[in-house]
Amino acid sequence: MVESRSAETTRLALRVEALRGTAGRYSLVVRKSDPAGTATMQQGGGFDLAPGETRDVGNLTVSVLPNGQLRIDASVLIDGRKINCGHISIYDL
Repeated sequence: MVESRSAETTRLALRVEALRGTAGRYSLVVRKSDPAGTATMQQGGGFDLAPGETRDVGNLTVSVLPNGQLRIDASVLIDGRKINCGHISIYDL
């Protein structure tokens, strides 16, 4: 997971790196909770990578108020193997 923050927004992406050329699928689910309310965003799809290529897939930009929380669940499926990644961010701006 790649996360970059500014004042009230966060950019999230799932970074995929391949030593050899490959194709696969990704899933990115973001659950936001802050004083303004809750929301769930989902993104998924396929990707192709050349040997040695690194690419960010599943780019999302989310607004998060102070005292907010993001829960990120991501997975990548390559050659029948599923790799899961989870991440929780607490915002104390």
